[in-house]
Amino acid sequence: MTITKKMMMILSSLMLTAQALLASGEFIIATNSMPKAAIVVADDAPVAVKYAASELAKYLNKMTRSSFPLVSSPIKGWNTILVGGETDQTAFDGIDIRLSRDSGIFFSKDTSTLTIAGERPRAVIYAVYDLLETLGCGFWTPNSETVPFKPYISLPEGYAKRDAPAMRYRSGNHYTTGAKFMVKLRANENRGGSKEIGIAPGEGENIMHSLVLRWIPRTKFFKTKPEWFALVPRTDKATGEKKMIRVNGALCMTNPEMREELLKEVGDFLEKNYPYQKSISLSPSDMGDYCHCEKCTALMNTDASKAPTLLYLDLQRFVADHFREKYPEATFNLLSYWSTDTPPVDTKKWRLRDNCGVGFAALWRNHGFPIDCNERFAPRVKAWLDMSDNFIYWDYYANFSAYLNPFPNLDILGPAFKFYRDNHFIGGFAQMPHTRMAPLADLNWYLMGKLMWNPDADTEKLTADFIKGVYGPGAPHVRRFMDILRHAKLRDRGIWVGCYVGDTANFLTPSDVIEMLRALDALVKATGNSPEEMQVAAWRLRYAGIHTAVMRYPDLIEPAKKMKYKLASWESYRSQWYSYINDYRNRRSQIGYPQQCQENSGWENWGSRYIEKIMAAGTKPVEYPAKTQGSYVIPTEKLTGGRAMSFATDDTGKYAKLTFGFGGGEKIFMSPSYAEVGYTVSNELTGTWVVLSKMRVGSTLTNNPAAAYMGIY
Repeated sequence: MTITKKMMMILSSLMLTAQALLASGEFIIATNSMPKAAIVVADDAPVAVKYAASELAKYLNKMTRSSFPLVSSPIKGWNTILVGGETDQTAFDGIDIRLSRDSGIFFSKDTSTLTIAGERPRAVIYAVYDLLETLGCGFWTPNSETVPFKPYISLPEGYAKRDAPAMRYRSGNHYTTGAKFMVKLRANENRGGSKEIGIAPGEGENIMHSLVLRWIPRTKFFKTKPEWFALVPRTDKATGEKKMIRVNGALCMTNPEMREELLKEVGDFLEKNYPYQKSISLSPSDMGDYCHCEKCTALMNTDASKAPTLLYLDLQRFVADHFREKYPEATFNLLSYWSTDTPPVDTKKWRLRDNCGVGFAALWRNHGFPIDCNERFAPRVKAWLDMSDNFIYWDYYANFSAYLNPFPNLDILGPAFKFYRDNHFIGGFAQMPHTRMAPLADLNWYLMGKLMWNPDADTEKLTADFIKGVYGPGAPHVRRFMDILRHAKLRDRGIWVGCYVGDTANFLTPSDVIEMLRALDALVKATGNSPEEMQVAAWRLRYAGIHTAVMRYPDLIEPAKKMKYKLASWESYRSQWYSYINDYRNRRSQIGYPQQCQENSGWENWGSRYIEKIMAAGTKPVEYPAKTQGSYVIPTEKLTGGRAMSFATDDTGKYAKLTFGFGGGEKIFMSPSYAEVGYTVSNELTGTWVVLSKMRVGSTLTNNPAAAYMGIY
């Protein structure tokens, strides 16, 4: 054999590469499926650190199909993986002190020792899962994970990774409240504690509705202490007369006896739970009432906003100052929502104490766009940012009218969390569907966990990794399903993707639904021979097609024929709708929360309220007879409207002038009967019409002009 000059150059290059690798060295964890490193954790280590070590051993055993020693001291002749080991504090330099408590690190100073450390025990768990993901593992859902077979595992000598979250509080009310899965996704919600793995539920910030639900419970005090509760104006339906009454949904915030009872209730809680739980919410109920008594009104009038928010800020300051010395790490939060929506004008005077925070909620917006792309958002959030350094979000990623409907919001997650990070939110809470049967609910939760930790993470890559890990050979069909939804939303940028829109016809055409069904059928077929969890995940996602088909069936009949898709019978889809639910309840994939179809409504209600009524109307799609082209101008006197408005012809004689007169305490939020202008089409006008409306919109509101919001549907 003759070795040419070119071959000599190649061999020399290979030798140099090998020498470089040998020179740099490796920290070897396993070779030939045999452990080369012992996992060391001290006998007196915290529970969380011991749990982290046991998880590392479990997954390394799965990866190598061997058994790693889990010991309390190094073994002679073995490399050492030191879990919960000490490290120089400078390893965490440069990390925001408000966020550093969850920062972790793993590094090898040489070829014999790998140290996994954290600023506190919980962070060691996060660091272990980060290392396992670095080695190729994927933790997708409580039932689905990827653990590759790797007979050889190593890290380069000197390898180090330091990681810290962008936000301290990372929460979502999801189908699972299991702390063991939450820590895999780096979540730390307030209700997600576990003594078994050594983490407290008070890691996050509590911003829940609380005052009359927990601290001054209306069920306990309203009958005996009515003066503790809000005095509000109400209209007598029979006489039209307005009068002041006490309501049980809000408190009289200035009542001294109520305040003393509040201090007692909060004090009892902190004495029992601090520091295991140390976050207190002092937030209003999910409604807009507030007290109009003389003393409360006088307090509101001290600021140009005249907003009821001042009542809550004053109470928050009162409680926080009282407990500051005894419980220095306790935090006291107010949720900005409804009656606390509007911040004060004098943000300097009302700036929150350093042991206080504010939760920001923006429900009534288009959820097809990232939160900072919605009108009315920027001025309000800027004012609140001036009020506090402890700013928390409460965001919404569910269609509360129909959890089971396809909901095209996945592409808003990345921009939303970048906005929160860039504006120094310390974290927040993401409200989710109360069922895993909601389309792609698992993916939503996975992305949130990753993006709350690192908003700069590649959302597309995370999504691709997830659908490959969960659906395997069915991944291309899941991607097709997702693309149909996204295209349908972006096809018309004026589409309202709302949290309370029960129908899908506003963005999904019948053709979209047929293509969706086709993709989901292909998904189930592609995963037919896959592991059980992949089949179950595909089965669960296919339910989105069954649900949409049973709700939209009449409009699908003719398009299905044209597109050569064989629809099952309507009765068959209805039967599958019910049978899937029964199967789901019997599977271990139902986890945690009570499973619902919509907010406060279970499966039984949904079937009778919607499916049966739709089917009773018949199987023919709605058809409008052709009409001769023409125009019809609706005069003012034929318009109908809600109880809180009046009609008149304006000065030009061409426009209907609508005046809205909301009284204090009126329940106007999402109540169309108060503020909806309508016209009922008579039989002689039946046909296909283009509806045009020429509008001039103005507001006479003084405390919050941005609240004047008009839409046409």
